[in-house]
Amino acid sequence: MRPRGAALAQRLVTEAAAADRYRRRFRRAHPDWGNGTLRAAALARPVSAEPRLDDCDHQNCQFLVIEALLARAVR
Repeated sequence: MRPRGAALAQRLVTEAAAADRYRRRFRRAHPDWGNGTLRAAALARPVSAEPRLDDCDHQNCQFLVIEALLARAVR
């Protein structure tokens, strides 16, 4: 089972920190987690499949993001 939300964020931070220690010790990027940045740790993970267009949870999430963007633009 894939970690979600906060668990995934914590795992990425942990992997990035370990990769940074590896990079400083061996003077090269970690073979699995990259150079110690969060971006490298995130890119090392597999990309999830695109959600179906008729997925109600995905549509609700998009709606919330659009509402937040509109509210921010109005300020």
